[in-house]
Amino acid sequence: MTTATTTDAEDRQAHRVDLHVGLKLRQRRRGLNMSQHELARALGLTFQQVQKYERGANRISASKLYEAAGALDCQVSDFFAGLPDPRGEEPDAQAAPDPFLVMSAITHGAAVAIHFAQMTALDRSLLAGLARRFVDGNGDLPTAALSAGMSSAEMAEEACAPVARSEIQNQTQLRRHYARAL
Repeated sequence: MTTATTTDAEDRQAHRVDLHVGLKLRQRRRGLNMSQHELARALGLTFQQVQKYERGANRISASKLYEAAGALDCQVSDFFAGLPDPRGEEPDAQAAPDPFLVMSAITHGAAVAIHFAQMTALDRSLLAGLARRFVDGNGDLPTAALSAGMSSAEMAEEACAPVARSEIQNQTQLRRHYARAL
């Protein structure tokens, strides 16, 4: 019986600093309405390499970071803004990056954040509960809905009003409904 072994590259999870720099790179590029192809061309890379840098899957060298700062018209230090002082404790490699930075860097993240901020407290609570349900399957009753005195049946009616309850047979159909609504 053979057992599968993994290489160091397969075991390696992106370091928090690599994730942060990659997210800052993406944030700046998108802020300038520059495509990955355009940045890759400016850096003499493939767009796939830029994608790997932005995900933190590959570390960006000092020289490429310097070139990226020039191509993106910013300071090299801008890519490190928001990280803890390196003279202190070593940042935890497993610590999650800033969720606001991640949200602004992911596809549709900024638009979702803008629309989320414009929603009523009840709608934000319903959407947050739905998001938790999609991620971990344990979404709870939204607190704003509970504090508004809504029963679970009223919340379901509120959330699913455009769709007849009989049409929502499973979680996949519910996801499709909300994807179309957003």
